Amino acid sequence: MKKLLNELKDTGLLKEHQALPVVPECVGEWIEHCKGMGYGLIAALTFKLSSTMHEELSVKILKWLGNEGNDETFALAFITGKYEIEKPQLFYLKHIDMSKRNSINDLYLKKYIHTDLTENGEHRLSHTMSAKGIYPSKEYCAFTQQEIDSMQTGSYEQIPVPVEDGE
Repeated sequence: MKKLLNELKDTGLLKEHQALPVVPECVGEWIEHCKGMGYGLIAALTFKLSSTMHEELSVKILKWLGNEGNDETFALAFITGKYEIEKPQLFYLKHIDMSKRNSINDLYLKKYIHTDLTENGEHRLSHTMSAKGIYPSKEYCAFTQQEIDSMQTGSYEQIPVPVEDGE
C-alpha cells in the first residue's frame, strides 16, 4: 500500500495538501466495509461489490462509480483512507397557494420528529408558518431530494436550504 501511495505522489495524482475526496455516504460505508473485510482496491471495485451488498445500495454505488472521474475519486479515498462524506442538498417546501394568500407568513411543509410515525416508519407531515423572508427550522422543515421524490409535491416550491459557514 505504501508503494502505491508513493507512486501516486510521484505521478502527481496525490499531493501533500490536496483536498480530501468527497464521496456519498453509501460509498463511504462500502469503503469501510471493504477495509474491515481486508479487501483490496480491485476487489472493492469489482465482483465483491455486487455479491456482498444489498442490491439497491449496490446499484447506487455502481451508478456513482459510472460517472466520469468517480473511479479515481474512489481509488484515492480507498487507498489513503481519507475522504469526506458529501452532504446532500436540502430543500424547503413552501406551499405556493397558501403562501400567496397570506401577506405576513409563508407556509412550509414540516415533518414531525418524534414517535408519530406512519405504519411504514415515515414521518407524518404538517405545515408550519414562518414570517415572509425568514426560513423555518432546518431540523423540522428541510428535505432531501430523495424524500421529495417519494412525495407528491406539485403545489410546493422547492427552495434550496442555504449552506451556512462551517457546515
